Amino acid sequence: MKDLSADIELLSKNNKMLNLLSSLSANKQVLIEYRDDALKENGDVHCPVCGSEIFATLDKELILKEADEYIRQNGEVVKIKEVEKASLETEILELYQKIISSAKIVMEKEKKVLETEIKELKKLKDEIQPWRSYHLINKSVYLYR
Repeated sequence: MKDLSADIELLSKNNKMLNLLSSLSANKQVLIEYRDDALKENGDVHCPVCGSEIFATLDKELILKEADEYIRQNGEVVKIKEVEKASLETEILELYQKIISSAKIVMEKEKKVLETEIKELKKLKDEIQPWRSYHLINKSVYLYR
């Protein structure tokens, strides 16, 4: 991840526009999903970048077309690295979620084991309690003799 970020920074150094457009292009699907969701909810949507009304009816291939052309001319490598970085971030997030899920499963199993042990100890305590009382009574009787 660090290497990809360093490569992207080096390749796009002093070219903020290239960096911005590469990031947008790498996450184009997010923009398309935003548009589709907004259309379903509101029936109309404007481009979140420029406010254009034709964004709602624009073909998917035309979304970010100019950005893709700028990137092609000024740094296809940066776009590729951004896509790799986005993919790696997604993979890392999925791994974290798997680890958390596994930890939760282990915790639940251990919780059940501990609950069972506590229940057994309480049962044992209840069984021993009458004998403890008997022992204390015998001890006090013995002391008063």
